[in-house]
Order: sequence, then structure tokens, then C-alpha cells
Amino acid sequence: MSSAYLRRSSTKSGNLQDIKSYYTASTIHKAPSRFTPSKSSLYQSLPHIPISGTEGKMLLFNEVFINSSTLPSHRARKLKKLNSIKTRSSDFFYQLLTVQTTQVDLTLKDLLCIAELGIPQGDIKKEASIAIAIGDKYLEMRKNLSALKFFKRALVDYKILKDQAGRCIALNRLGIVYHNRGDFESAKKMLKKHKLLCPEDFVPTYNLGIVNRALRMYNQSIKYLFRALTIGEEKDNKEEVCIANAQLGLTYKALGDTDIAKQKLVQAIKIAKSIKANSIILELKIAMAYLTYYQGNLHESEKHFYNSMLLSVGKKSDVCRINIGVLRGEEKLKEMFACYK
Repeated sequence: MSSAYLRRSSTKSGNLQDIKSYYTASTIHKAPSRFTPSKSSLYQSLPHIPISGTEGKMLLFNEVFINSSTLPSHRARKLKKLNSIKTRSSDFFYQLLTVQTTQVDLTLKDLLCIAELGIPQGDIKKEASIAIAIGDKYLEMRKNLSALKFFKRALVDYKILKDQAGRCIALNRLGIVYHNRGDFESAKKMLKKHKLLCPEDFVPTYNLGIVNRALRMYNQSIKYLFRALTIGEEKDNKEEVCIANAQLGLTYKALGDTDIAKQKLVQAIKIAKSIKANSIILELKIAMAYLTYYQGNLHESEKHFYNSMLLSVGKKSDVCRINIGVLRGEEKLKEMFACYK
């Protein structure tokens, strides 16, 4: 288990047992009874600031979720609250944007049958559109290799047709698949080709900002995200401006420049509130909670986790609640260290 909250870089050996006993009793009492924490896991050094999809899962206590039926949300999972927002398992910070296409209202089985039997010979345009539709279905099912095959077929067809819009769609999808598979170099290659075809589009520029951050090329990430921000401002698209600011905040955080990161996240929250983008507000509040913790402001971090807990349901709400407990435990530990000095 790796957690910034559980680190202890230096501890007096005479007080170690007391601190461990207190920490175990006070911070994991909500975990399943069969869970026994590893003593070594409680005192790991601070890892690098997370910048991958792992942080998107917002889990500090992975072991707590061994048995999901013990979580507070399990019995009330079907209850709906007016002020609650359901979110996906990972947040928008790590998801590339998709170029919108006409939705095909067919099942995957029907689309595969059409691909095998129903396309008139030589109708390359229809073959390409069906390949994109099948690839999208596989992408939803997280079958990236199957999706990759069909997106490559679509790209070949659109090249034959010299269809620039179609090539943009296929390259966008290929970039997303490679990104999902962790092949960030190939993702970057596809997205750069996409951007060459439509240099003034927001989507490829924004996506390149995310992929470059995943490659730890932070200056390139900032360059692309500022360009995406400019494109959004020129079009007066507040949602694009909001998410570009949010991504800039995360890149500056990865660079260790937490002050600028906080400024960008605050700007993003302000815009998200103006357009009533509640799901984005939730993600930004959680991001602010982590950022303010890294800055050492535990009270502000606790406030953001509390607001996020009220907005969300399910696992995210539970994790926010657990993190509030961890922060309060952190304060108690500081008091104990002060007493031993």
C-alpha cells in the first residue's frame, strides 16, 4: 500500500510502538475485521506526486475495499438523493476527449453481421463508418485490442477516400486506445497526426496535453494545454476553458508548482459553478483536497473532502469520508509527536 497520508520519514525509535498502536486503533477501525494492516506499510517514504490514472481512483486505503459489502454505501446503494452525483470509477483528468460522430443504434452483434455480410462490395465509406461504430462498442467494453483492429481498418479506408474528417475520427480513436493501453508514445504519435489535420481544434490539442503529462514531458503538456485554453477562449466555450484550466492545474501540481496549480483549479471551479457542471465540480473539489494536503493545509483539505463527500455517492463518498478520518488522525499524530518532544 502506498499512501502519502501514511508516510513517516523519521520517527524516534523509543516512541515507534506507541505511535503504531495509536495509528492502527484510530484510523482503520472502519475496515473489515479480517483486515490486518502491514506494519511496514504504515511508514513508507513520500512517493512522487501521483499523475497517472491511479490517483483518479481516489483510493488511499486500497485494503479497505477488500469486501465492498462492508462499506456504508452498500445498503443504501439504490437510494437516490437530489444533491448527489454518481461518477465513474476514474475522473475526467485522465480521460481523453472523443471526437463526436453519428451514433449507430445497433448492437455489437448486429454491427459485426453487417461488417461480414451487409456491406455492398466497394462501399468503402460505409465500411469505414461501420468499423468506427464497432470499434466504439469494443472501446466501451474495454476490449482495446479488438477496438484497435477496427479503428486501423477505418483509418485505411478514410485514407483511400481522402476523407480528412474521417481520418481525424480514426486517429482520435487510435490515440485513445493506445492511451488506455499505456502506450503513451504511440498515443502521442496518433494525436499529433490528428492535430496536423485540424490544428485549430480543441480536442487533439487538449489530448496531447494529457498524454505529454503522462510521459512526464511537463513543459510540452503546459504548452498544449495553454493552446487548448486559448482555443476555448476564442470560441467562448466555457466548458473547454474550464477543463483546460483544470488540466493545467494538474500538470503544475506534477511539476511541484502547487501555487500556480491551485490558481488554475480555483479558476476551473469558478467556471464550472457558472455553467453548473456539477460532476466536474466534484472532481475539482477532490483534486483541490489532495493539492491542499500536499501544501500542508490539512484543514482546507478536510473541508474539500467534506464537500465532495456530500456531493457524491458510492465508493467516492466512502473514500472522502475515510480521507477525512485520515486527516483528523494526522492532526492527532502531530499532537502526539509534540508531546514526545
